[in-house]
Amino acid sequence: DILKVDVERSETVIFAHNYQLWLPAVKNIMIELHDDECRRVFFSALVDYEFERFEKAEITVCRNLKHR
Repeated sequence: DILKVDVERSETVIFAHNYQLWLPAVKNIMIELHDDECRRVFFSALVDYEFERFEKAEITVCRNLKHR
């Protein structure tokens, strides 16, 4: 599965609250992080996960998410 996210700064809402309910079901994420705050919130949500990370231009890919 792939969760693709391009929500023009709403990453700060999506990954700040209640992500614990659905994030364990996601294995791959492609996301456009629009600023430093978006990056901080997103990667804070993934702190308990192992994953491979790739970046190409404005897209960040987190692949093979595994909860620790």
